[in-house]
Amino acid sequence: MRLIPLALIALIITGCTSSGGGDSSTPPSGEIGRRAVPGYEVIVSREATAPAGVYRVDLVGAPPQQVDAWVACCGYDPDAATIPAEAIAGTTNAWRVTLPTGGKLWVRITDAGGNLLEVGGDDFPVGP
Repeated sequence: MRLIPLALIALIITGCTSSGGGDSSTPPSGEIGRRAVPGYEVIVSREATAPAGVYRVDLVGAPPQQVDAWVACCGYDPDAATIPAEAIAGTTNAWRVTLPTGGKLWVRITDAGGNLLEVGGDDFPVGP
């Protein structure tokens, strides 16, 4: 009779301390999030072969003048230093950007008319 409660306690402790499996040094791949802004749908993902901190930004809409991004820890920061995203050769409306890991990713799009569109935060969480 004593073995059953001890076994249950052991299973509970193991379940609570488990990391959930997988290698925590390799961030998960796939879509991180998507959000619509006027004229665009912004899709942020992480490619399986990309190193940590490299994200893919796909835009559905007219080609923009420029795409920039930044990571913020604590919310929107209009004065944040942005990092220009690089167009992915052989694709249409797809870019890669390398950012510090952790926080929430923001994307700034400069459309053909020079207008700035920004989207991110809770839409694109990239780490704790």
